[in-house]
Amino acid sequence: MSKSGTYDWISKVRPTPAWFILLAVVLYLAIVSELSIGLFSFRGKTICYLSAGILIWIVGWFRSRSVKSRTQRFSTILLVVLCSWVTLCLFAQEQISNIPDSVLQYMPWILVMGLLWSSIGNLRCRDFGLLPSKILPALYWTLSIWIIVQLCVVIVHGVKFSVVGIWHDEPSKPIEYFFFAQLFGNSLIEELMFRAFLIVQLLLLFQRWKGWAKRKSLIIAIIVASFIFAIMHVFGDYNSGEPLLKVALDNIPRFILGAIFAGIFLLSNNLLIAVGIHALVNLQIKYSSPFYDSDTSWAGAIITLLPLVILTIMAIRRRRIVLASKNLTSE
Repeated sequence: MSKSGTYDWISKVRPTPAWFILLAVVLYLAIVSELSIGLFSFRGKTICYLSAGILIWIVGWFRSRSVKSRTQRFSTILLVVLCSWVTLCLFAQEQISNIPDSVLQYMPWILVMGLLWSSIGNLRCRDFGLLPSKILPALYWTLSIWIIVQLCVVIVHGVKFSVVGIWHDEPSKPIEYFFFAQLFGNSLIEELMFRAFLIVQLLLLFQRWKGWAKRKSLIIAIIVASFIFAIMHVFGDYNSGEPLLKVALDNIPRFILGAIFAGIFLLSNNLLIAVGIHALVNLQIKYSSPFYDSDTSWAGAIITLLPLVILTIMAIRRRRIVLASKNLTSE
């Protein structure tokens, strides 16, 4: 997709007021803080999720009770799913004992944030770029980048295409981590929050409030969203006992990563590509390569920068073609 195509999509996104953007950030921060500090037991967290979901739905219902809204009907479906999930967690713990912990952690988180966005924010899936047409390109990009990176690992370390380490002994662990903890968990909720929601809504807000041009609004929105993205990780790092200064310095790369993911999202006009790349980075850092049982975190730079460079080159070529066609038309 062209850059103008991205701007065209953003112009059709439903804007939300400043107070709602702040509310979404505060709710997300509260969830992250609880997960990092661990104030409540599993049962207590489950009840908190249910209470928050019901409260959000009630507020959204009162705000839109005079208007038939598809987003409110969608939020009702989310609430039913959340209630069913909570009932299962509270009264059928033996049945959920085989469910991965990552699913238990991220499922209610995504449902509650989804309730907030759809019920009170009146946002649709398309306002996040979540469309069926985006799935296949995202799969292509994610798989292609992963294959290229593994080839680089084999070449750099001079190893064979032989599966080793945990990928050989317990292959279900990295696979489960990639799909449940990242692709449908951490990477998904972070890209939804910081790229699809925060950058787009801040861009629209700056244009309304300040009257800034698209480019300036976009740059400031990326900086602010990437900064908040880095700040959200401070709680987990500081809770681990590391000095505050070290925690702050360690989160500078996360700020840069946030900006890179934003670039991938905006240049491709496909949030799911950013989700896939984000998931690959975390997978590479945690479980290394199937062919090299040692640290290959350096490959994270290739995973992030390669698609960014390719998408940038594609965008420049498209821009040149558009400019050339305009010149021909004017002549």
